[in-house]
Amino acid sequence: MFWDISPWEELETLRKQVNQAFGRFGQSSGSYSYPLINVYDTKDDVVVVAELAGMKRKDISVVMNNGVLTLSGKREPFIDEGKAELIRTERSVGDFEKSFRLPVKVKEDKINASYSNGLLTITIPKAEEAKPKSIAIDVK
Repeated sequence: MFWDISPWEELETLRKQVNQAFGRFGQSSGSYSYPLINVYDTKDDVVVVAELAGMKRKDISVVMNNGVLTLSGKREPFIDEGKAELIRTERSVGDFEKSFRLPVKVKEDKINASYSNGLLTITIPKAEEAKPKSIAIDVK
């Protein structure tokens, strides 16, 4: 008898259930953790855009080490909880850290970061060996 059951699907179901349970306690209820990011691969750069609404520049840290980019910081409550009763919470507060390995070799010493309107944009130039190269084809 053949059973069409994948252990990976079972693990994914369990992971979703755990995320939903912890989502009730201020954690992310989806499969993404704070901050939400997009990573773009352009011809010359890797560009990372992170949503950090309501944060101050001084509360954000960007570290690049051996091809791993780490974003960390601390989100403060919008209103002092001692002055107001919290009725519902979806916006997490406190320390956060998110790390991920970049998909290509980069020039770690040439990173540029800017923060505007709640978006952190990190531009990381690619190393020459990671840039696309054109190869001439001889026609005979």
